[in-house]
Amino acid sequence: APNLTAPNLTAPNLTAPNLTAPNLTAPNLTAPDPTTSAPIAPDPTAPGTPPPTSADLPHRPEVPAPPPGSIGASYLVPYSHRRLDAFTGYESGMPSPGYYHRLWTDGPEAAATALVESVVTRLRARRQPVSTADLIAARVQAEGLARLRGHEHPARVDVLDGLVSALVSEDLPQPPPWSVRGPLAPGTHPAVVEVVAALSGDRVGRLHPATPAPPLVAEVAAELARLGLDGRERLDLDLTDPLDLERSRVLHRLRVLGVPGFRRRSGPSGGTTAVAAERWDPTPDDDRQSALVEAAAHGATPVEAAGAVLRDRVPGADVTGLAGVLFDAALCGVDELSGRVTDALARGVAAAGSLDPLGGVLTDVLGLWRHDRLLGTAGSPALAAVLDAAVDRVLWLVEGLRGGPAPAEPGRLRALVGARDALAHAADVLSADRARAVDVARRVAAAPDAPPDLRGAALGFAWSLGGGAEPAGVAGVVRGMAAPTVLGDWLTGLFALARQEVVADGAVVGVLDEVVGELSEQDFLVALPALRQAFAHFPPAEREAIAAALLARRGARGSARALLRTPADPLLVAEARALEEKVDRVLVREGLS
Repeated sequence: APNLTAPNLTAPNLTAPNLTAPNLTAPNLTAPDPTTSAPIAPDPTAPGTPPPTSADLPHRPEVPAPPPGSIGASYLVPYSHRRLDAFTGYESGMPSPGYYHRLWTDGPEAAATALVESVVTRLRARRQPVSTADLIAARVQAEGLARLRGHEHPARVDVLDGLVSALVSEDLPQPPPWSVRGPLAPGTHPAVVEVVAALSGDRVGRLHPATPAPPLVAEVAAELARLGLDGRERLDLDLTDPLDLERSRVLHRLRVLGVPGFRRRSGPSGGTTAVAAERWDPTPDDDRQSALVEAAAHGATPVEAAGAVLRDRVPGADVTGLAGVLFDAALCGVDELSGRVTDALARGVAAAGSLDPLGGVLTDVLGLWRHDRLLGTAGSPALAAVLDAAVDRVLWLVEGLRGGPAPAEPGRLRALVGARDALAHAADVLSADRARAVDVARRVAAAPDAPPDLRGAALGFAWSLGGGAEPAGVAGVVRGMAAPTVLGDWLTGLFALARQEVVADGAVVGVLDEVVGELSEQDFLVALPALRQAFAHFPPAEREAIAAALLARRGARGSARALLRTPADPLLVAEARALEEKVDRVLVREGLS
C-alpha cells in the first residue's frame, strides 16, 4: 500500500485505461521490503517531473575519438532493399524487406499476391517454365498451410513454402533459407534463389540534394565530369595519351575503393607483354553513392582514399597479395607506396617456402620493371631487387623438390616460366647468371626422383635459354619418359617452358608420334588426360602446325585444321574404343567372336 500511494504515482496514472485493478492485485506484484528495495524512480510522465539529465540516461558505449590531427564526421548513407536484406549477408538486416514493405503499405493479402506475381515474373524472365497449374498448386498449398498454422491470411512463410512445394520437384540439398538465419548457402536450388530475390525488393533510397555529404563524393563527381567519364558509352583508352592515362588512374582508384559501375574489360595485367590499351564499360549503379560515402572514411580525394585502402592491404599479406598491391598502386598512380611494398615483397620472396606464389610475383614485377614507363616503374631498382630475390629463391626451391609420378602443378611451372623470363630479359640486374641457372635445370631434369612435370620443365628451361639441349637429345629423353603414367605430365612441363622450340623443330613431335603409336589401348587411355593437358599449352595456330607436320610425316593428305575439329570429344571417343575392346574380349572368352 505505501508504494501505491507514493507522491510520484499520481491519480492520473492510476486511472489510465491500461492500468486496471487485476493488474494491481496480480500475485507477482508483492510488497517490497522497505529495508532492501531500491527507491522508486520518478515517473517521467508525471506532472512536475524535471527533464532527465545525462546521468539518468542508460549507459551507452563511448564513441572513439578521431586520431589527433584528423577530422571526424557522420553522414547518411542511402540504402536499398537489396543491401538491407539479411539473405545477402547483412547480419543486422531483415529478411525479405520488399515483402514487408508491401505488407506495411497494402496489407497481408495484397502482399502475398504481389509476392507470387513477382516470383513468377522473375522465373519466366529467366526462361524457367511456370505454368498456370503450378500457380494454382502454389496458391492452394499456401492457403492450406495458413489455415493449418492458424493464420488469417497466408503469411510470408506460407507463401514461400507453397511456392517451393509447387515449383521444386526434386529434393532440396539444404533446408529452405527462410527457416534459418543468414545468407544463402552454396548450392541453393535456382528456383529458391529466385524466390528469395523476389522477396528482397528493388527499391533504392535517395538522399535529399541538400543532405551533407563527405568531400569524396563531390571530388569524384567533379573528376568524372572533367574527364568525360560520367556517361554510359564504352571507353577505349590509349595509355600513351596523357589524358587517357589520367582517366585510367581515376577509374582504377574507384575500382580499388569498390565503387560499382565501372567494369574493366581488358588492359594491363602483368606479364612480359606490354599492353598500352584499356577498355572500360561504365554502367549506372544505384549503390554508387552509398559506396562513395562509405569509402570517404579512407580519404577526401580519390588518390588519397585509394592509397589508404592499398596501405591497409599490406600488413599480413603474403607475397601474392603484396604483388597485387604493388600492381594496383602502379595502376592507380599511388607512388608513395612503392618503396614500402617492394621492401616487404623482397623479404617475403626470400622466405617463401613454395614455388606456387613466386610465379605470379615474377610475372607482375617483371612486367612493371620492363614495360611500364607509362606508370613510372620501368627500370626501378626496388623492383630489380625483388626480381633478384625471386629468381634465387626459385632456383633454390626447384633443386630441392622431390616426388614420384603426380599430376602436373601449374603453379610451379609458372614459377619456372617467370624465372626463365627474368633471366632472358633482366639478366643485368640478377645475381644469378644464365650459366648457373642452366646447370641447376640440367641437374633437375636428370634427377630420377624429381616430379615428372618438374623434370620436363627443367629440360625446357635449359633448352629455351640456349643451354645446349639439342633437339636430338630432347627426343631421346622423350623415349625415356614413355611410361603412360608420366608421359603427359612430363610433356606438360616441357611444353610450358619450350613450346616455341618444340614447334620450330619437328624431331620431338616425330618421336612423340612414334611413342604414342606404340602404346596399347589401355596405356593410351591412361596417358590421354595428361596428354590433352600438355597440348593445351599450344595456341590454335601452333596446334594446326603440329597437325600438318604429322600429316606430312605419315604421307597423308588432308586439312590439318579439319583434323583438329573432331565431331565428338576425343576423350569420349577413347572411352568408346575402350568399351568396344572390352566387349571383344568378352566375346572371345565366351567363344562368340
